[in-house]
Amino acid sequence: MQSEDIPAKEMEPYMDVIRGQFKQFHDLYLTGLRDGSLKTDTPEGEMFSTTLHLMLAAVTRYAVGLVFTEGTDQEKELLTQKNMLMKRYTVENRSQCPALSEDTDIHPLMKQEERI
Repeated sequence: MQSEDIPAKEMEPYMDVIRGQFKQFHDLYLTGLRDGSLKTDTPEGEMFSTTLHLMLAAVTRYAVGLVFTEGTDQEKELLTQKNMLMKRYTVENRSQCPALSEDTDIHPLMKQEERI
């Protein structure tokens, strides 16, 4: 998270929130790599960023009614978005994705004290 008009020190509380979300994502990411259910053609940071921004856009859309909603099933719409992410990032046949060892590196977004 960055803003050219806001000093890095002032952004730190927001970065702490993002780091917390990333830690949870990272744990799931490693699980998916280890059990072979996650595709490996997208870097972890890109996968996290894409997922986070899509979810933030969806939350904003429903919070302020940015987009036409008349006659739409919002729950069905969210499930469609989830299914799109799942299709993009998971493998149907786990044998297509090699399992990862336990000594996988931790993404640099995590603070040193959060590293395994």
